[in-house]
Amino acid sequence: MADLKPKKPTKMEELKIPDRVIVFLILSVLKDAAVNGESEFGISEKLKIPNFVIKPIITDLKEKSKFIETFTSQITNQLHYRILTAGDAAHSEMMDKYKYKSYIAPVAFEDYCKSVEEQSSRLNLNIKLGHINEICEQRGLHLSDDFKMELKTLITNRRPFLIYGPPGNGKTAITEVLHNLLDYTIYLPHSIYLNGDIYPFFIDGVHESLDSTIDKETLKTYDNRWVYAKPPKIIVCTNSSVEYFDMRGLILPPQVIANLGMMIIDDFGRNPPRNPNQKSSIEILNRFITLFESEADVLELENGRARFPVKERIVLSSNMKMDDILDQAFRRRLPFNLATFNPPGEVAEKIFTATAKKLNAKQNDDELKSLFTFFDGLYKQNNLSVPGSDARDMLTYIRSTKDAPDPLDITKEDLHRAFAKRYDVIKENVNMF
Repeated sequence: MADLKPKKPTKMEELKIPDRVIVFLILSVLKDAAVNGESEFGISEKLKIPNFVIKPIITDLKEKSKFIETFTSQITNQLHYRILTAGDAAHSEMMDKYKYKSYIAPVAFEDYCKSVEEQSSRLNLNIKLGHINEICEQRGLHLSDDFKMELKTLITNRRPFLIYGPPGNGKTAITEVLHNLLDYTIYLPHSIYLNGDIYPFFIDGVHESLDSTIDKETLKTYDNRWVYAKPPKIIVCTNSSVEYFDMRGLILPPQVIANLGMMIIDDFGRNPPRNPNQKSSIEILNRFITLFESEADVLELENGRARFPVKERIVLSSNMKMDDILDQAFRRRLPFNLATFNPPGEVAEKIFTATAKKLNAKQNDDELKSLFTFFDGLYKQNNLSVPGSDARDMLTYIRSTKDAPDPLDITKEDLHRAFAKRYDVIKENVNMF
């Protein structure tokens, strides 16, 4: 994405944000610096704006507003600035308005929207099956070629889609694969200025910065109010109702934070409904139906409204029946879906054998195959098939029961006891479908 690198501003007009915001940030730096003050270069570094751009504002704060003064620092022996009483009072007033606790200057909303549009236009992925095979091998996933082809198609066409099926068949692992297929880098703003407010955008721990991978000289050449990053993966959890996708004060909703990456609505259909007579899945789809088509979302702000671009892969994940999630009308509006059911016998055997070896089982391949035949028989006796995660869960359980778990000695008695422990859960999951 080097060609989409944000350009460093060369004058105040290019920032497209009011001088008052820059004044607030300069005063924030000096208030926190206290008696030691800060140099002009230090202020510039913290705001991520070239010092020659903000120098006129610093001069006005000293000579006209009398908010700051200069002194020679005993620590650096250089000219520093420090805040005065009038500046302290002005800062407190502005903090009540902006409630912004970073020093980094925000990006103008129009520049953010333009950047998202430009970057998303370059993200038409041409996923190759070899790449999917490589990720599956790294994660120890056993997926059929037909299933991998479906993954390739879904991630390439960029349309929202639903992954559904009984628990334990890799929905979470599949979303990991899908996110790993977003093999590109992006630029995200630290924050956005919109309608008089500053909205934090970059969330450490949610977004992953790659700035540390860039050499210092290159880092100086672009607008450092932006972060060079990996595409985000935002997971919306079960307890999130439809209101979670609206603005909450200065907190941007997940569909905005996930821009240029992926948003996963986990346990879709189990979110608490706002209307007890309505399915939560329908509430969320009603909320997003226009967004799905336009790739944009109009959000109500405290002082107006704004149309945000929403350029990302949206994945709905559910372990409920299709009929319990969507009615016929919404099936037509969400035509892409991916069913994950219990794997065929040969795949279940591969999962069992690979898991046993990973846990350092003492049995050889033929012995493990014989143990799987017995394991599979326990399910067949109850008219069940082996879910994808059961080998992992049961073999891990067996290992925990051993006084000497390494190497792991697996017996038929161990498998029978583990199956009996999980039988009620297995039967319930199957009955759901």
